[in-house]
Amino acid sequence: MEERILINENADNARQEINEAGYLANKINEILIPALKELGLEPSLEYIRDALAKSEKIKRDYEKKVSSELKKFSIPGFRGKYREEGDRIFQDFIKKVEKCRLKGNRAALGYEKGKCIVTEEGKEAIRESHKYYISGEADLERYRRHQAAAEALNHFLEGIEKQQFGHFFELDKDGMIQRNPSILYYLMNEKYNLLHK
Repeated sequence: MEERILINENADNARQEINEAGYLANKINEILIPALKELGLEPSLEYIRDALAKSEKIKRDYEKKVSSELKKFSIPGFRGKYREEGDRIFQDFIKKVEKCRLKGNRAALGYEKGKCIVTEEGKEAIRESHKYYISGEADLERYRRHQAAAEALNHFLEGIEKQQFGHFFELDKDGMIQRNPSILYYLMNEKYNLLHK
């Protein structure tokens, strides 16, 4: 496996995204799952994902159920009346679904024991999506050199206020970093504030 190094991680954003997915799961449990049952459909992760998209599969499956039920009526007027009622029920369902189309990582959702949940795998995938890794020999070498430069700067600035380190360097006409020739080293040793010299 190719070597890779974790460079940065935004745990706060990951936590927020997991919370949003949890809020979405709660809304699904509160609104969508009962609405699916009202259509006579057994709730599942497939139906949940379909509802959060366009509800196409739900509509097809519901219409099949309605058509099957309508075949039981021999009186055409009954079939027409109940067809209209079936359409109204589906439109009510769509209104309820709209309340569940919230921000939240849908890929992190699962369905267990009659409830929509944020799975552990989903949470881990969210955390991973907020991490920045480097790999590849060129990037790893640049990282190692960057790390060595940071360590050398820390050694150079030992005993000095670190926020001032930019004053110790400047760019030459070719864009190369060089030491600032105006630095008074004896002042560094006395820990003067170089911004106010």
